[in-house]
Amino acid sequence: MGRGKAGYHVASEMARNPRPRRLCETVGCKKQPTYGERGNKKATRCSTHKAIDMINFKATRCVVEGCGKSANFGFEGKARRRCSKHQEAGMTCLSAARCTFKGCPTAASYGFAGKKKCRCTKHKEEKMILFGAKRCGVDGCSTQPKFGRAGEKPTRCSRHKDDDMVDLGARKCEERALREELKQLLPEFELDFNKRIDGETCHAIRPDVFVDLLTHVIVIENDENQHKGGFRVRTHARTSGT
Repeated sequence: MGRGKAGYHVASEMARNPRPRRLCETVGCKKQPTYGERGNKKATRCSTHKAIDMINFKATRCVVEGCGKSANFGFEGKARRRCSKHQEAGMTCLSAARCTFKGCPTAASYGFAGKKKCRCTKHKEEKMILFGAKRCGVDGCSTQPKFGRAGEKPTRCSRHKDDDMVDLGARKCEERALREELKQLLPEFELDFNKRIDGETCHAIRPDVFVDLLTHVIVIENDENQHKGGFRVRTHARTSGT
């Protein structure tokens, strides 16, 4: 049984003139909008041009009342229902890529360069790299950087480090060990670790450990050579006036 003439003409008209696709309101952008203002039911911007306070209308929301965050957590085999803050015991992150090793439910964080991440830390294969981690500053090198200049962030791997660079990763381990030991030795004191201290001079200092005892202060450095010139002078100026 065929369609009536009216139905045929309506279908033909829709085929010739399809409904215009809504685009991001940013001039010149041809992407579909998925972000919009909270409380507004209409998406107006794409992910590239979204404002800071905009939310993703396409994302599943946390079921907790008043929480507008995306729901990434849920029970295995079921839908996502909670955000990371409101996740229940036994829930896992369902939005993350899973390790492809048979029977492994862990999120994938490793993969081959130029491809997608597909393995967890336990099941990563040789030459796989950690996705999301910083890389050596030398073009073509995918190794994580551990070396850098004193007081700066690591930028090079052991193979491409400059002569004046030091192993900053080892220093971090030493700092953590020092912190734990000091917490046990001085439980009655309030300790500040690697915190910016504004003094009377035109510069600020950031010692490894700082203890303010009102009448005097204690500054502990795991390796004072990591700080650039002038640290001792500024520290003395800070402590001598108390």
